[in-house]
Amino acid sequence: MPGISVGEVSAMINAAIILIQVTFPLAIVLVIVGLLKDRESAATWTAVARSIQSSFWPTILQSDHSLVKNVRTRLVALSWLTTIGTILLIIVGISTPLGLSEELRVGDTKSVTWEYTRDVGPMGQGTPDRATYNYSRVCNLFNCPGVDGGYQAWRNDSGIWTSFNASTDLIDLRIPGNVSEVFTSGTAGTTVASIFDMQFRSYQREMTGLGYTNYSDYMPYQNNSVYTVGKAATLQSLILNNEIGLVEGLVVDTISGGVGFRNHTVPADVGLGLEWQEEILWIEPVTECVDLNLTIEFNHVLYELPLGIREQSFLVDHGGMANLSEEFPFIDQNDTQGDPQLYATAYRAAAFTNLFSAILFNLTVGKDPGVAHLGAKYNLTGSMPPYPQYIPRLNEIVIGPLTGDFLPLPDFFYNATSDVTSDNFTMLEVGTQRFGRYDVVNMSTVGIKTGMIMGAPHLVDGSDTLVLDPETHWVQKLLTCSSATRVSIKVVEFQANGTALSDIRVLQVSDKTYGSEAEMPLWATERSNLTVADYAPLWGIIDDKYEDSEALHTRRKESLWLPAANTYGPSLSLLFDSMPAGAHLKALTIAYNVDSMLTTVYGHGYSGKDDFGLYPLWRDLSRNSKTAGRMVNLIWTDAMANLVLGTKPGPFSSEPLLGSGATYDRVVHAVERRVVYDIRYAVPAFLMLVLWVVSLVAAFILFLLSRVSIPALAQLTNQLASGRMVTQFYHADQCRSDAPTGEWAAKAGALMFIFQRVRGARPSEATETTRQVHDHLNEDRESDLRFGPLGDESTHDHLVPVASIMIGQKEPSSISKPQDMSSPEASSLMAKGPLSDSRAEVQGEP
Repeated sequence: MPGISVGEVSAMINAAIILIQVTFPLAIVLVIVGLLKDRESAATWTAVARSIQSSFWPTILQSDHSLVKNVRTRLVALSWLTTIGTILLIIVGISTPLGLSEELRVGDTKSVTWEYTRDVGPMGQGTPDRATYNYSRVCNLFNCPGVDGGYQAWRNDSGIWTSFNASTDLIDLRIPGNVSEVFTSGTAGTTVASIFDMQFRSYQREMTGLGYTNYSDYMPYQNNSVYTVGKAATLQSLILNNEIGLVEGLVVDTISGGVGFRNHTVPADVGLGLEWQEEILWIEPVTECVDLNLTIEFNHVLYELPLGIREQSFLVDHGGMANLSEEFPFIDQNDTQGDPQLYATAYRAAAFTNLFSAILFNLTVGKDPGVAHLGAKYNLTGSMPPYPQYIPRLNEIVIGPLTGDFLPLPDFFYNATSDVTSDNFTMLEVGTQRFGRYDVVNMSTVGIKTGMIMGAPHLVDGSDTLVLDPETHWVQKLLTCSSATRVSIKVVEFQANGTALSDIRVLQVSDKTYGSEAEMPLWATERSNLTVADYAPLWGIIDDKYEDSEALHTRRKESLWLPAANTYGPSLSLLFDSMPAGAHLKALTIAYNVDSMLTTVYGHGYSGKDDFGLYPLWRDLSRNSKTAGRMVNLIWTDAMANLVLGTKPGPFSSEPLLGSGATYDRVVHAVERRVVYDIRYAVPAFLMLVLWVVSLVAAFILFLLSRVSIPALAQLTNQLASGRMVTQFYHADQCRSDAPTGEWAAKAGALMFIFQRVRGARPSEATETTRQVHDHLNEDRESDLRFGPLGDESTHDHLVPVASIMIGQKEPSSISKPQDMSSPEASSLMAKGPLSDSRAEVQGEP
C-alpha cells in the first residue's frame, strides 16, 4: 500500500490483535452466561467465576470486584496499577511499532565496474560522435603561442600586411604536445577536467580552400587540410528544469547557474543503489545588478492606430537622475583576480547611463528647465530619424549591451554636435569592462560583460496579468548588470539507482575546502603579446613545476576568474576553431543579446515572447536588482550547456570515453537497506518497562523475605474460588477447606447448586434466618438473588440470599465486624504456608 510504512502496518496488526484479545474474552463470557443454567455443579460455578473475573466485565460493570471502599489503600493502588498497566500495554502494542521504518543508507565501500552511458534525451541525441573531433586553434592572423608553422603573422608589429609564400608558409591550427601537457599536468589522475577535456558539443569539419576560388591564397589554414570547427546550436532548453541535473557530458545547475564537466559513466551493477563523490571542474557565472531608479511608463493600445501615430511612453525619474552623484564611480583594479568589482562595474554603468539621460533631457545644473526632481516624467516619444522611438514590448524582457536605445538618442552621424549621442554609449562598454579589443590579454584582464536589463512590464498598480486589455497602463524597470565567469573545483555527490543516465541523481554540489593555501590548486593562463581580439588564452590547473614558467601567468587560489577572450566575431554561431577556451565568454555574449527583435542564427529565443512558460519566471526575477542577475546566469547556463561538454570519465584516463566501449573500476559506497527507529514512539514502552521491572523486583524481594510462597498462593487462590466457598458454607463435611484442587474436585466439585432470582418473596414468608439477615443488611426488597444447594424446587424457603453467603454466616448474630485490613496481621497470610481449617460454624437448616 503506497504511503504506509512497515511500522504503521505493524501497528495496525497489533491494534487488531489487541482488539481481539480484549473483545474475545468479553464475548466468550456472554456466551458462557447465555448457556449457563440455574443448576450447576460447584466446579462449574468456579470456572464461570474465573472466566468472568479474568475479563474486563467487572471493571466495565463496576461490580464488587472493582470496589475500593473499605479496601486497604495499598491494595487499591496496586489494583489500579494493574488496570493502568493493562491499558498502557494496549497503548504500547499500538505505538511501539509506529517508530519502525526502513531507509536506504550509505554502507561500506566496494569496487565496481563503470562504463559510459549515453544521454537518450535531446542533448544526447543531438551530440555528434567524438571520433573525428580534433583540437584546432586560431589566433586571428597569427600562429598561436607555441606554434611555428613557418609563418608567424599576416601583419607585422606596425600593422602592415605582409606577404607570404602559399607553398611554404601556413597558419598551423594544431596544438603542440608540450602545450597540452602543461594544461593537463595538474589534473592527471583525478576526476577534474582540464581545458583539453572540454569540447564543443556540435562541430563540423572544414577545409580552407574548399569551394572558394583562390581562397587558399588568403587563408592558408592548416595547409588547406581538413580541420575541426565548433558550432553553436541549441539542442534543448534547460532553464525551466530548476534542478541540478545531468545531460550528455555535463552536470547542469539550473537553480543558481553553472556547469560541471563530466563524461557520464555509471556502475554496471548498482544493487540497491550506490553513492559516491567526485571532484569536478565547475564554471559558474556571477552577476551583479544595479537599479537605475528609472522606469518606463506607457499605455498599451490593442487596436490599430492611424498611420504615423505611435504609442506614447515616458521615462519616470525615481531618483536615478534627481539623486545622481557628482562623484566619479570608483572601481578598484589593484586585484581583479581577487575581486573583479562586478557590483562597482554595474554601478558605474548605471551612473553613466543616468548621466547621459540627464544630459539628453537638459537636466544639468544651470540649464532650463532646471534640476531634475523625483517623479518627473520625460517624453520618450520620437518622430522620425534622427530621433528613433523606443516602443516598449509586453510579455518579454530585453537584455542587451549599453546602447541607450531606450532613449530618443540622435545618431552621431545625424547630429554630431549634440551633447549626447549613441556614440557615448559605445564608449561606455569599454569604460565599464575596463578592457578593449586591442588590450593584451593577461590574468588581470578578467572577461567581464556589462549590459542593461529591461524587465518584464507590469501594471502600474504592481499587479501581474497575462490577459491584455486595451488602454492599460504599464511600467518597465531598468537595470544595469555586470557578469564574469569563475572556474573552481566542486565536490559533487552522486547517487545511482540504475544504470541509465536518468537513474543518476545529484545529491549536492559544494565548494572544495582546503586546509591551507599550499593545498589550493595552481591556476594558470597563457602569457603572450596577443590581444583580446586575437585569441582565447588557454587556462587551467597546472603542476607546481610550471609555476615559474615565463609562458604562463599563475596564481594559487581556490578559483580563477576566467580571462577576456575573442568571442568569435559578431555572429553568435560563428566559431573559428574547436578549442573551447573562450566558450564562457561566448555564452555571456549570448546572455547579453536577448531581444526578440534581433535575428540570430543561434536559435532559442530567451526573451519570453514565444515561451509563456519562461515569461512568468522572467517577470518575477526582473522585479528587483537582487534577483535580476539570476536571469543572466540561467541564460548563460543554458547557452553553455548547449555549447560545450566534458569528455573525462574518471581518474584513470584523460582520453575521451564517449561511445568507446571502454570500462574502468572505481570504489564507491553501496547503499544498504536498514531498519531505523524513532525513539519517541517507545516512550509508552519505557514506562511499561519501568512498571514491569519494579513489579518483578518487588515480587523477588517479598519472595526473598518469605512474605510470599507458592503453596500459600495456590491455597489462597483455591479458597477464594466461589465454588469452594459455597461448598464450605453448605457442605463443610464433604471436604476440608485446604484440600488440593484434585481432592476438592472429586469430593465436593460435583455438588449441585441453584443460582436464581426469587421474585415476590416477602420477609414474613422467609425463614427466620433469612429475615434476620435482611434486617441486618437493611434490605426490604420484593426480589432477591438467592443461592443454595439443589433440593425441593416447590419452595424457595431453602434458598439463602447471596449477600448472606458473602458475609460468611447463616445467623445474623454470628456476623462480626470486619477485620481491620490495615493491621500487620492481615498481610501475613501469604507467608504462613497452608491455612488452618477455619470453617465457620453454621447453625440451622440450609
